[in-house]
Amino acid sequence: MVVIRDLVAEDEPALYELFCSIAEEGWISTEPPVARSRTLRMVADHLDPAVQIHCFTAELDGRFVGYLGLFDERRKGVAAMGMMLPEHARSRGVGSALMDEAIDRARAWGCHRMTLGVWPHNERALGLYRKMGFVEEGRRPAHARRANGELWDLIEMGRAL
Repeated sequence: MVVIRDLVAEDEPALYELFCSIAEEGWISTEPPVARSRTLRMVADHLDPAVQIHCFTAELDGRFVGYLGLFDERRKGVAAMGMMLPEHARSRGVGSALMDEAIDRARAWGCHRMTLGVWPHNERALGLYRKMGFVEEGRRPAHARRANGELWDLIEMGRAL
């Protein structure tokens, strides 16, 4: 069973491990090595009410298996999100559960839209986002330069709430 809950300070070691594994797989813009300060800052930002970020975690069978950051831009009525799921948690309802919670939270904030960015080669994520009602709104060619010199496009997706 998937359990979605707010991130707590004690999740930082598991978040760091997840961040490192997803960076290794090439699913996010961060490349290895991942600085520990990155996840420490994510947790601190989430716990600071003055910072506009809200983080959710997913547990599957009692194990930390996913993260979704919802970046609150309520003044604009838009919530941007980013998500990380390890391979073993994909296609098991974890991503859908995280996104359902994020959509509910963005609606509760009074947002009228949600946005995200995804690499074109991340077909599983694209499928999930489409299933959740997101549509491609644009493409940024050669948006990110990888350490090996490759230039990756970024697909921008959005959804009305």
